[in-house]
Amino acid sequence: MLHLQIAGDMLCADQNFDIAQVIRFFRSKPGELAIYYELESGEKSYTRGIVEVCPNTHRVMRFFEKPQEGVTASRLASVVFYCLRKESLLNISEFLIQHPDVNDRTFGMFWEWLINEEKVPVYGMKLPTGFQLIGQVGLSDYTKWLAHYSSKQQLSPSKPITCRSFARVGLMGNPSDGFNGKTIAMSIANFWAEVTLMESQTLVLLPHPLNDPTEFGSLQDLFRISRKEGYLGGLRLLQATCKKFYQFCSEQGIALSKQNFTLKYDTNIPRQVVRFIINIICSCLSKVYFDGITDLPKPIRANFILNVETDELFITAGLQDRVVQVYEGLVYMDFNKQLMDERGYGTVFEPKYDSGAFQEAGCVFCFIVPYDPSVQGQN
Repeated sequence: MLHLQIAGDMLCADQNFDIAQVIRFFRSKPGELAIYYELESGEKSYTRGIVEVCPNTHRVMRFFEKPQEGVTASRLASVVFYCLRKESLLNISEFLIQHPDVNDRTFGMFWEWLINEEKVPVYGMKLPTGFQLIGQVGLSDYTKWLAHYSSKQQLSPSKPITCRSFARVGLMGNPSDGFNGKTIAMSIANFWAEVTLMESQTLVLLPHPLNDPTEFGSLQDLFRISRKEGYLGGLRLLQATCKKFYQFCSEQGIALSKQNFTLKYDTNIPRQVVRFIINIICSCLSKVYFDGITDLPKPIRANFILNVETDELFITAGLQDRVVQVYEGLVYMDFNKQLMDERGYGTVFEPKYDSGAFQEAGCVFCFIVPYDPSVQGQN
């Protein structure tokens, strides 16, 4: 049985918060659940309950109720938003017995005791937004925030978000990225893929008029287009990436808001290698749901892109191309086995270079684009 505890005097900055996702995550873990968020720059840690969360297991390792400066470096704040199992309610009685002083009988002190002393497993789920009206507040504070949310609802929809990624070429070492080797690759600004995300009532994935054709002038046109472009456009990439993004957030304990959008793409990259749009779909989704990319940093994003291709689309692929997509420019990569085993990614170095000096030295690259290519990563 689930017991949900939420403070009635606080407001979540995200009005589309999906509580169903929180409950699913709670039921997937063998313990209690605490919601937390990252403190904004102006918030002080001594005004909140602060948690230290294991990035791999998502277990709350330590809880500090309004700690003094220097006690912990964590900026992850817990709020009164908890899920408890039925059997864990007995801990409340034990806590009250051990803490007869009424000044020690706060909910924050209870969780500090439960996690730090009793070692009860408590897992954390991150909400990529903040909370208002925590602590001592009055009617004027509620009136101000209600007016803020009311005006926010009347505003026009958010502006479209557009992100672009570039094609790449391997210069040295390919395919040693699959054998813990070292490689050098670079992105090419001449060839690009672009994704635009717009707010909408329902979630819509728009097919590309050229890369995802469903209407042809004739049977001969169908033959020529299919022979040159193949059968697999970018629509499957949009769907697979969105599916994997939701799965990633659910497994990583990141609560998402119930925001819908329309997603479309454009590209001048040959369709057989148009998989570069996976990276920019991640960028767009991160800006909407994470308000940035702190929850999907570059090394993690490269692995995420690879997993979309291999796990969802069953395409043979390596990390080199995904890394250079994310970092862009000229990139040196060392896929050291020990590092790959320990943390899942190697070392990336982005050397500084002068394109003019490259040309003066005669380092001019010539790229050849085939007109009848095979589908990359598939036999």
